[in-house]
Amino acid sequence: MTGEPPLAQQQRAVVELYVRSKWIKASLALEDENLFIEYAHNKHDQPILNESIKPSNTNDEPIQNNGSTTNSTPDTITSQKRIIKISKPDNTGLGISIKGGRENRMPILISKIFPNMPADQTGQLYVGDAILSVNGKDLQHVSHEEAVQILKKAGRDVELEVRYLREVNVLMQKQGSTYSRKQNQQSQDNLTESNISSSSSQNKEMSSSKKNLANNSPPSSNDSILYETKRISLRLCYIFRRSSITNDNLVLSSTTTSMPLVTAPSSVSNGSILDIVLPYAQTCYSVRFVDDMHARKWFHIIHSKISRCLLEILPEIEEHFCVARNATEVKALGWLTEQVNNEEPKSWKPVFLVLTDAEICFLCCAPVSKQTCREPDIVYPILSTRLVQATRDATNDTDISLLSLRAGTKFGVVSHIFRVETKADLNYWNKAINQSLQSAVVRTKEVVFPCKWNNRTCKLFLHYEHGFTLYSDPTDSVTSGGNTPSIGNVRLLWQQPFEKLRSSADDSEHLLTLDFHGEEGVVELDFGTSPKPFVFHLHAFLSAKAARIGLIG
Repeated sequence: MTGEPPLAQQQRAVVELYVRSKWIKASLALEDENLFIEYAHNKHDQPILNESIKPSNTNDEPIQNNGSTTNSTPDTITSQKRIIKISKPDNTGLGISIKGGRENRMPILISKIFPNMPADQTGQLYVGDAILSVNGKDLQHVSHEEAVQILKKAGRDVELEVRYLREVNVLMQKQGSTYSRKQNQQSQDNLTESNISSSSSQNKEMSSSKKNLANNSPPSSNDSILYETKRISLRLCYIFRRSSITNDNLVLSSTTTSMPLVTAPSSVSNGSILDIVLPYAQTCYSVRFVDDMHARKWFHIIHSKISRCLLEILPEIEEHFCVARNATEVKALGWLTEQVNNEEPKSWKPVFLVLTDAEICFLCCAPVSKQTCREPDIVYPILSTRLVQATRDATNDTDISLLSLRAGTKFGVVSHIFRVETKADLNYWNKAINQSLQSAVVRTKEVVFPCKWNNRTCKLFLHYEHGFTLYSDPTDSVTSGGNTPSIGNVRLLWQQPFEKLRSSADDSEHLLTLDFHGEEGVVELDFGTSPKPFVFHLHAFLSAKAARIGLIG
């Protein structure tokens, strides 16, 4: 082919990037599943503002961030030991270079942190950190080669004990300023895979964007301007589009307050800003487009890329959940944002939702390892949940919907409000949750709840076909007549089909009343804790029966 397709021509743009509380000119390019962001700074590591950018030689160092080689390290961590936990896929390095060792009479020091690699994605490691131990193995008296081998053999889940040495970091920065900007340079102690440099095709993408930058910028001295290129793999990333009407904030899982990069100047429409969140949900890149139309177009391009990547790695994630959670099948998965406050401006926190055949799991980051799948932040049995009809908030764009998920727990009802970015995503989650709920009822058929009725300890059986059945508990002294309890003392107390249920009510604390037609009349049951789990199971069973006979879709 002699020319590029129209879509490829749309996949590069001149934008603004939010760096250190300032919007600066940057270029954006998309190739396959990789997003490239390039911006300029001077030798003093200060970002170049919009009026001062001039192209220079491209290099493969990361842009400033908590985990990059040009970061500003907080004073609060100086000289303090820190434990950093990293989960990484197989056949992937930590993404760091080290210096030092016993033969150099130096501690093992982090000299580089490579972009979008596991170490960078934690946002908690810094150039100048001394590695004291790896998974409990002491590194304070080992040679450089021994440290390299220990780090390479650390496995998927790595626990680093580190201490920041500020004076060493300053020294390394001075030494590195004379040669570290040469393109494709590699350190002999690099612990990552060798494909950290931009390929020729990637450089070709960025060179086109650099020409656009040059056309919009006055002349400047190349001696004082350096370029940083950030490659972002869109696998397991999340993209958040600011509403053009509201001033919504994005809160990352590692913080308790809004990130400063989220708030754009009030004179600029938020609808032209996209936030790209990395898989660990600890790093976010905000880019601003010339108008809402371009932002919306890029949002849909990047969103579709992320969705396609999710489908490709679904079998791997499903395998993780089968092992870690005994799941048979993953029904749906993906990023949503959960509302964390009711005041204006609203704040939203990225949550990775995984729906299996039996559970709904909330993860604070993408399922990058079996450990992440094994220990979700929140887990609800699918039969204890209820999906409330989705609504479109009048304060939001027409494409954005609010999805409410309620769960019945022993402490009462817990509600989660999620923001869904597209209509396709809304249909996807609606269909997946409703179908999973009905399938779980048919597969489970019967659940049992301990309770008390007329001061007797009982067990209430809820059956998909037979309805309600109450049995006495053999351990109950009233039922056993004061004799030693045994299985033979179990008695059927009463049984009612679903059709006889007129109404139900509860006090949200421990009491539930069931109103039946006929002799039984009103039955009061004491669950000891909130009866909401039973109420939600009952709703699921009735909904499944209604769907079976065609009353609901």
